[in-house]
Amino acid sequence: KTLADGESCTAVIHFTGSEVRAYDGALRVPIQSPKLLTRTSSLHANVINPIAGSCGAAASMVQTSAPSANLCATGTAGAVATGTGSYNWDCVGENGGTTVSCSATRGFMVTPSTPTGHGSLDPNTAQQITFGNSLSVLLSPDTGYHPVLSAGNTCGGEIVGNQYLTATVAADCDASVDFVLNQYTLTASAGAGGQISPASSKV
Repeated sequence: KTLADGESCTAVIHFTGSEVRAYDGALRVPIQSPKLLTRTSSLHANVINPIAGSCGAAASMVQTSAPSANLCATGTAGAVATGTGSYNWDCVGENGGTTVSCSATRGFMVTPSTPTGHGSLDPNTAQQITFGNSLSVLLSPDTGYHPVLSAGNTCGGEIVGNQYLTATVAADCDASVDFVLNQYTLTASAGAGGQISPASSKV
């Protein structure tokens, strides 16, 4: 009903369930059941269900860079913050709905390589490794060679036998391994009345 100047009326509205809001132009008034509303102009009441924020598909995936799509299934995404091992954001609810915090595990690229040749690595292509984990690389040196970490290796870790295990990963890194020629020490000895020089040599 539209009221004339000086005229008044009483509107009693009963609601159940979700929170409801009444609108009259720019007016936004929360209502609980029951609520008495009086106005000297027209009043429009609309039932608005709150929508809780919920995380989108990006939260279930390992991310190598800050995600920008599929952040929220419902609600409005806040800014994405970069943490040590995760990307973090909020999904803000609508119409008074709750806000939920979301995160995605960070992933880093670990690149095995052998600059010197004389052997092979498995895997030998870049691998996505989640924060805090390590990459294991099988080393197969050519006959007469053995593996060592390259000077340009940025992943760290250690080689045990023919297995290379990187340090725990917290950034993109190069898992480079050199295969170097084996060296052997030859020791000579002379019998009585003679001598040999040098007494030992590496070959």
